[in-house]
Amino acid sequence: MVDGTRVALKVQYTGISNSIDSDLDNFKMLVDVLGVFPRGLYIEELIRVSRSELHCECDYEREAAYQRKYHNACIVAPSKYYAPKVIDHMSNKEILCTEFVDGVEIDTLMGEP
Repeated sequence: MVDGTRVALKVQYTGISNSIDSDLDNFKMLVDVLGVFPRGLYIEELIRVSRSELHCECDYEREAAYQRKYHNACIVAPSKYYAPKVIDHMSNKEILCTEFVDGVEIDTLMGEP
């Protein structure tokens, strides 16, 4: 609890963001040596896009900004939708702290109108 509010924490493994580039570089070297991908597959582009996407996934400040926007967008229909508030003073690039909200798994809603 933070200030009497139940919270949900998303905590990044230490150093995971720093390992992305070296891991992808090692993967590329291994792929080149083994020749496991067919010609015509744009492996350089695949690695470039993967690198960018993985770095974005590791940026919890970016994720918090999107969650704030989504929370604000949901306010127009509070009886139908709700997105948890980001707790800014407890969040940073490697920790995302939001209010904890009881809900249901998305799979249980598949049959709903």
